[in-house]
Amino acid sequence: MVVLILAAAVFRSSPELSEKSDQPVTHGEGEVVAQRNPVTLKKEANDFYRKWFELHDNDALQSAIERFKQVVDLTPRELMPLNWAEALNDLGVAQMSLGKRANGSGLEAAVAAFRGALKERTREGAPLDWADTQNNLGLALMSLAEHEKGTAQLKEAVAAFREALKERTRERVPLDWADAQNNLGLALMSLAEHEKGTTQLKEAVAAFREALKERTRERIDWADTQNNLGVALVSLAEREKGKSRLKEGIAALREALKERTRHRVPPPD
Repeated sequence: MVVLILAAAVFRSSPELSEKSDQPVTHGEGEVVAQRNPVTLKKEANDFYRKWFELHDNDALQSAIERFKQVVDLTPRELMPLNWAEALNDLGVAQMSLGKRANGSGLEAAVAAFRGALKERTREGAPLDWADTQNNLGLALMSLAEHEKGTAQLKEAVAAFREALKERTRERVPLDWADAQNNLGLALMSLAEHEKGTTQLKEAVAAFREALKERTRERIDWADTQNNLGVALVSLAEREKGKSRLKEGIAALREALKERTRHRVPPPD
């Protein structure tokens, strides 16, 4: 079973936004309407998202999405382009979370949100944020590919992860680099299921091995990547002659079991 890991540090603060509380605004003939403050809305959205993440409360996730949408609407792209892009990225993450639980519903919206964010989160202007969103885009495309025919989405996912790795370097952000390597391996392994030959699987194995340079046993994701490596090696062994790949795959899976114990790994929802 492969394990898809979403990049950490998705939501970031918005220093350019005002920290003032919601302010009443007068409209028309003295009518007072409460204008929500983007900072307040973002805090509420993050709180709802955290509640969903901890309790799997779908209502909380919907509430988070609605608030992230409002943050996007209330953040002028012309005046605060990076804050606007950040809001779109946050919205995309929430929509992607919904799509994974709702049989794909929301994944296309997530892809659109990430693509929108990349219009302002450029490699030149905000390299690490650009890489974060490229990684998120790859994850959304990979999830979307599970619900669509063909390989177009998977090929785009591979390309997005490769883009992310241009700035998510091992020297600069080692754990984020390892996340992107693991995700690239997963996308390549999924793509290999639709194509003949061994190229994609060999590249997947290489990506997982790279990730394990930083995902050491002391870190929580080590066993996940060992498992992914084992699955990729076993799949590669099925297409190659000889037993060396199979032996390597079995060894990797045994390594994963050193931490993926019966008492430590919770059952799936």
